[in-house]
Amino acid sequence: MSDIHNEDKDAIIQRLQQQLMLLQTQNSQDDNFFYKRFMKDPSSFINNLVILSHDGSNFEEWKDGLNLSLEMIFTPKKNYCNNLDNFNSLKPLQEMFLCNLIIKTTNTNFYQSLLARDKDAKKLFKAISDRYCQTTRLSALEYICDILSLTNVDSTKAHEKWLSIYTKLQQFNLNASQIYGLFLQATVALSSSFLRNLFCQNVHQALNQEKVISSFKDVFSVIKDEINNTKRLEDNNTNSTIMALQVNQQSDNRAIISQHGNFYRHPNVSLLPHNQNAIQRCGNSSFVG
Repeated sequence: MSDIHNEDKDAIIQRLQQQLMLLQTQNSQDDNFFYKRFMKDPSSFINNLVILSHDGSNFEEWKDGLNLSLEMIFTPKKNYCNNLDNFNSLKPLQEMFLCNLIIKTTNTNFYQSLLARDKDAKKLFKAISDRYCQTTRLSALEYICDILSLTNVDSTKAHEKWLSIYTKLQQFNLNASQIYGLFLQATVALSSSFLRNLFCQNVHQALNQEKVISSFKDVFSVIKDEINNTKRLEDNNTNSTIMALQVNQQSDNRAIISQHGNFYRHPNVSLLPHNQNAIQRCGNSSFVG
């Protein structure tokens, strides 16, 4: 009985602590200068963000500006752009003002029509992110390829180029695993072999359609799966070749017909493996073609 009483007591204390935390957060929010400024005039934060270009080439820079602004405005600080569930904590009026800020910094009618249907900041940001995620990944991959190409550059120039590339890579806010994953993907190069070429194309296609830049583990998993797929194709091709050779040998044997002591040669015999017994019986080495 005492244990049950203690459990009830602990639950009450925990609930009171949560309520106190919410109250402190609200008081802190109300005292936040940036929050008051945002709720009075959301447009005053436009200068904190770059205008998102139509091709999405500056998406990461735009996203960083938005995320920094949201950390300034709302208490406690949350990473909204990398965890969309944090948008769920916004109140209707806060969400409406945020949607207006996003629209005014995207400069496109597409998102304005989206906003007209549903004033949902989470959906709005996700639509923008999904639209430009591939551009972001390909840009980051291009910079990684540039780094790999520095092995053929003079050391002084390589250092200068490395600093330039590193500065550009920083805008993507990649973690170590994502960087390693991009390096791993960049090493998958096209080949003159048909199957190897197909393998490379499948790897890049699978990775580049992802909505986020994959970790090293995910990239390795994709490459491993494609290696297995390619191996199955090679095995199937090998088996098909063996079967074709067996059929051709049988056709070759049937094509060699003895008539009045003369042997006749199949027109395609020079392209096929020949039956050694037939060659020996013929006694003519030129039969091999």
